[in-house]
Amino acid sequence: MLTATDLLDLPPAAHIESTIYIVSSKFRDFCDGEQIWDYQTALDNLPAIALKVDKIILGQGLGREHRQRLLERLTFLNASRSILLQDHIHQRVAKEKVHKVREHNVMVSAPDYLREGVYQAFLVVDEGCAEMSDHQTGEHVQGAVLIEAARQMFMACATSYELSPEASAKIGDMQFALNEMRVVFHNFVFPIETRIELHFAGAEVREKTAEGKARIVFFQNDKACCEVFCTAQAFSKKMLKVLETKSARSARRSAIH
Repeated sequence: MLTATDLLDLPPAAHIESTIYIVSSKFRDFCDGEQIWDYQTALDNLPAIALKVDKIILGQGLGREHRQRLLERLTFLNASRSILLQDHIHQRVAKEKVHKVREHNVMVSAPDYLREGVYQAFLVVDEGCAEMSDHQTGEHVQGAVLIEAARQMFMACATSYELSPEASAKIGDMQFALNEMRVVFHNFVFPIETRIELHFAGAEVREKTAEGKARIVFFQNDKACCEVFCTAQAFSKKMLKVLETKSARSARRSAIH
């Protein structure tokens, strides 16, 4: 039989870390109100959440404003426990690198070099992006988002790294233009952490251009959920502009005849 003294001498119970995900309210169907919360419900219940949660992971659909508001509310609550906020929102690649004007249309984090020909980034979708501006149905991230994210991943890697030194040496300051994409869906992608890998298969260098190929894979829980196979043509930036202007001129003439 344990006495009061015995109880005092017992080791403290091990603390089990409590973690929740918060995702965009557009993914409300995916939420269970226990481990996965939609943003608005989490915001409304933040005082209670802050008392028992050690880590909050921000999933898909959230932007800088959502993140900032959560931080402000947590600071205001002055929670007695330290709560870790984990996300990739503040790591978005620069919008210029993926040919975007507004940051909320950027869908990937800045890519990291893993090894020769392999780069890694994370999916960072904002519910205000063009692809999610219409009605969102179901629990998963729609295919159109993944296709655009794959395009951005290619552009982010191409503008951040010298994907083909041989092509760069011959063509100079080059820019890739996608000319073919093939998509294979293996599983639904849900609005939680999604890792993206780009495997660059090299470029076939010609006189003034090069054709590069890449495979882009979306992973969740270490399982490949979607693969996008891309072929892109690399031109010098000056030549690409000349080709674009020439094609535009031809299109205008054809449109009025």
